[in-house]
Order: sequence, then C-alpha cells, then structure tokens
Amino acid sequence: MADPHPDTLDLLRDLLYAEPSPETWAALCDALDRCPHARLDAALDYARDHLGRWPDALRPAPKAWWDALADGRHEPRWALARTLDLSGAPLPANAIDALLHNPELGTIARLNLASAGLTDPCEVLSSRHLTHLHALDLSFNAIGDNGAALLADNPALAGLRELELCASAIGEVGVAALADAAHLSGLRRLGLSSNLIGDTGAAFLARAQALAGLTDLDLNDAQLHPEGAAAVAVAPFAPSLERMDLSTNDIGSGGVGALCVAPDLRRLRTLILNQSGLDDRAAELLAVAPALEDLDTLSAWDNHIGDRGLLALLRGRALRALSRLDLSANAITSQGALWLAQLDRLGRLTHLDLRGNQIADGGAQMLARAPWLGHLDALKLAGNPIGPRGVDALRRAFAPIPSLEHDLDALDDAVLDP
Repeated sequence: MADPHPDTLDLLRDLLYAEPSPETWAALCDALDRCPHARLDAALDYARDHLGRWPDALRPAPKAWWDALADGRHEPRWALARTLDLSGAPLPANAIDALLHNPELGTIARLNLASAGLTDPCEVLSSRHLTHLHALDLSFNAIGDNGAALLADNPALAGLRELELCASAIGEVGVAALADAAHLSGLRRLGLSSNLIGDTGAAFLARAQALAGLTDLDLNDAQLHPEGAAAVAVAPFAPSLERMDLSTNDIGSGGVGALCVAPDLRRLRTLILNQSGLDDRAAELLAVAPALEDLDTLSAWDNHIGDRGLLALLRGRALRALSRLDLSANAITSQGALWLAQLDRLGRLTHLDLRGNQIADGGAQMLARAPWLGHLDALKLAGNPIGPRGVDALRRAFAPIPSLEHDLDALDDAVLDP
C-alpha cells in the first residue's frame, strides 16, 4: 500500500532549492500543513536551515497560522514566517492583543497594517515583541501628528528600513517629530504621500540629519510648492536619494529649477513629477540639469509639456542616461512627433509613453518612419487622435520588431468605436 504521506523532506528539498517565489512559498506552506505531526519538527528544522536566502517579503504568514496565534494557540510553523499582512480591515480585539503580547511575533520583519482602522499606533507598536521590524506600513490610518510623534519616540523601531505613512493625517508637526527621531537613522524609504506636509514640513525635512540615509522619498500630494521642492533638494538625505516622487504638488518650473541646480542629487535615478504643473520651460530646465545626468527614469504625465518640451528632453545633454520617459497626458502634437521622428537616435531610451496627447495621423506616420524604432522596447500611443491611416502605418512599422511592446490594439478599438 502506498504511503499516504510522501517523504516530506524530499518535497521540501525540491521546493527549497527552487527559485524563491510566492508560488513556491505557498506550496511549501501547504506541504508543512499536511506534514504528519511525527515528522514536523524535522521538517521545520530543515526548512529553517534553507530559508536564509529567501527575502522576507516572500515569506508571508498564511491566514491559518495567524488565526491560530490570534486565538492564543501555539503554531509551530509560525517561526518560518517573516511578513504579516493585516491590511484592509479594522483589527479585531484578539488581533491587537496578539500583537501586544504574543512573543512568537518576534520573527516578523515586515508588518502591514494599512487601512487597519488604527487611530493610535501605540495600540500595537508598544509591543515588546515587534522589535525586529524592518518594514512597517501604517498607511490609511488616521494616526495624525500624535501618532507620528509616538513613532518618533519609540526606540523599538530602531531597525526600521522602510516606513509607509500614506494618507495618515500627518502635518508639519508630525513631520518635525519624524525628522528629529535619531532611532530612525536606518530608514532607507519614507512614504509620506497624501499628507498635509506643506512647505513648512518640507523645511523640517531639510534639517533632518537623522534621515540622511534615505534613498527613496515619496512626497506625492504633500501640498508642496516651489519653496518646498527647494527645501527637499538640499536636505541632508539629498546626496543618498536614488528615487524621489514629488507628484501632485504645485511645484511648476520654479520647483523644477531648484531641483536642477541642487548640488547633491547626483545619485538620483528615478524622478516622478506627475501632475506637478510642469510646462515647456520646466522640461527645458530638466534637460540641461547637471544633477540629473545619471537619471534613468523620468515620469511627468498629466502636465502641460508640449512639442518644444519633448524635443528639449530628448536632445538635452543632461538626460543622456534616460531609459524610461513617460509624457502621457501632456500637450504633444503631431509637430512634436515629427521633430521626434527626425532625431537619428534617442540615446539610451527604451521605453517611451506618449499616451493621451494630441498626435494625429500625420504624426503617427512620421513616427512609423523613425530610425530609432528598432531600439525601443516599448512605445505607447493610445488615447491620441490617430485614425486608420496612422494605425496602419504604425502596424506595418512594428511588424518587423516583434519584441516591441505597444498598444496598437487600443488604437484600433478607438478607431472602430470613436
């Protein structure tokens, strides 16, 4: 008679030597859940010894394991989990109690409490068992300035590398507290989008010596103006920044000008300026900014950049390293497409997004003849008033380039159903 429990260690060995992935983790958890009790200790020891190379983010606690802990039951498999996701619904009382008092939570490195109905993070973050956190997400909880101050005063969070506080009702007072929190000096990513930071809050960030190690800063929709952008550009963390999002702030060409003359943004690789009031003048400033010479990705959708701005960005000496450019939902016309098509090459650009502009058939036909088409990996044009002639020209041009990612089907649909 066949063994109803195939050799668990053989199955674990196959899974643990596979490439780490969500699917492999799910299969591993399933195998451990079905493991006979007599073999479980050996199976857990084997798994623990071989999971060291797995990223924490790929080791989420299954719901059944968390439910056991929240109900006060011992779950031996829990020791393998590194991520706990409790986002999306208010935390019940037993969950808060478990977070506060269960020592088994000491293995958790990543905790997601976004939209968990918290108004006071002290409810869970006063736990002495959450001292190994590397990543914490409290987004969409109205913790306010008092909650930010509690975070700033909690030395148990000294190991944090990522802190997400999107839409948390934090204002300039809360930002001031975070900026002065010495135990947050290990932070590499700080997400403050959709908060009431303002230019005064940006000024507090500009003196944040404790945050000098930041590499990723998200200030999307933070109520900034040119003065706020200028403050951030010279903050202590500016020399280490690799990614910055200033979208949905009214910084305009004045704020862009401050970024362009900042002396310490040379490590910046990704700059996101969507819905930021940019015009052709702002694009021209970006194109000649010495601080942006190594920029890889520029996203500036839903602004007011026209044909002159497009040409400046693609000919500018400062953006020669650019590989991804998103200028969707701007004011680029067929004239801009003509100028673009006349360029011999686009530097290192591989991804160009021009969706939702004003390029018509004539512009599309010119793009179809562009000498640099074969060097692109993606060209997006949906949402432009391109008719059948333009679509046909592009389809013929794209046919010999099967690797090119495009959205001609969306243009076809628009032609058939205007």
